[in-house]
Amino acid sequence: MSFIFLILLSIMYPCTIGVAKDNNGDTFLWKNRDNSIIKNVNEIIIIPTIDNDIVYIDNSQNENLSYICVKTRHQEEEQKTYMGLNEEGFGIVNSVVLNNDDVDDQFREINDEWEIFNKALEQCASIDAFDNLIRSEINSNRNIIISSNFGVVDKEGNGSIFEISTYLGRDIRRIDLDENTNYL
Repeated sequence: MSFIFLILLSIMYPCTIGVAKDNNGDTFLWKNRDNSIIKNVNEIIIIPTIDNDIVYIDNSQNENLSYICVKTRHQEEEQKTYMGLNEEGFGIVNSVVLNNDDVDDQFREINDEWEIFNKALEQCASIDAFDNLIRSEINSNRNIIISSNFGVVDKEGNGSIFEISTYLGRDIRRIDLDENTNYL
């Protein structure tokens, strides 16, 4: 059995993500949900037990793509999507980044990543389509708040990591899977 080398993005908060190609040249997406986080007014509590639901979103009756996703179960708030794959072979995962000391605590509570997940899964068939969507959302007139790394793959075998931060600016960095090294 052969193995490949995979570089993973480890973030202070609860996820590790990566994009790579296996020995057959097939692209795959990796996400490890390390911990759950509950935010109280004065503290952050990390809980090692993760309570997830796998949900199929059937959009066959409208113009959006159908998809399967993993949502974290919350009793007091709406379920939030953390990874998914749509009917066109577009897959997405993320890792939230909240370790910037310059960010005001009020903005740490507002994250629009979950809205981006649903839009991407409903609308995108390729990494370029996701790139266009995220740039359109961030450059819109509304005050979108995102601080995440997104791993994305498509059915053409492409893979990318997007580093996105809108806390202190409108920063987007796209890193495409390198054909020579086969990992990000």
